[in-house]
Amino acid sequence: MWLTYSVNKEDIWVSRIPVPVRSAVTEPVNDSFDNMELGAVVPGWNIYSPLWAPVEVVGFPSSKNRSLRLQDGDPYDYARAIRVFPEGRRVSISFRVMAESADRGRLDAEILDGAGHCPVRITWAETGLVQANSGKVLTVVRPLATFEANRWIEVQIQVDAAKKAYSVSLDGKLVIADAAFADEADSVERISFRTGEYRPIHKAQAPIAGGPSDEGVYYAGAIAPQTDHPIAPAVFHIDDVRTTSQYP
Repeated sequence: MWLTYSVNKEDIWVSRIPVPVRSAVTEPVNDSFDNMELGAVVPGWNIYSPLWAPVEVVGFPSSKNRSLRLQDGDPYDYARAIRVFPEGRRVSISFRVMAESADRGRLDAEILDGAGHCPVRITWAETGLVQANSGKVLTVVRPLATFEANRWIEVQIQVDAAKKAYSVSLDGKLVIADAAFADEADSVERISFRTGEYRPIHKAQAPIAGGPSDEGVYYAGAIAPQTDHPIAPAVFHIDDVRTTSQYP
């Protein structure tokens, strides 16, 4: 099913929705991307892929060992890929991630419930640090480790919604244990990878005094600069996404 729509009377978007539409996933995720077609639709994933922030399966690190690439050269938008897994209160999620640069862009790996609440967020920041949310405030982060460009990191996240806590291991080393959820969730059922900060829904900014009243982009009270020019892209690769879920 194909849908076309506009956002705030601006860009025209096209969505491709496989049918029949599924409301839940019942089988554990085991995605290596090796058998997926290069540059084609990514089966089982919900993809947000703007022109300057494409998401696609690529032949990296080799033509046979493929990965999911999120590339972001958009100064205000981001690339995003979401994988739904069987709902569970106790869930183990593992994946590999590689950044092509340690000082450009960011990647958020989030564990979400069915309503989009975000109890767990792990960030690869442009400071070269891997960070995790801390407690009830998603904007408060704890540094976990440093990361290098062009080096794969093995990530394992253990989520226990019954305890409202999670643990993270990087390359087999436990770096945070029983950290408190940052958002309320009784279970979790999807993992999200996003190359930019989360965009909450805000009221429209007021026009600038002396500026155009009904045109331009308003950002934090000012017209956003350079919206029509791409920036040097940040590139992240995701591979070997696997989950196990237990409910209750």
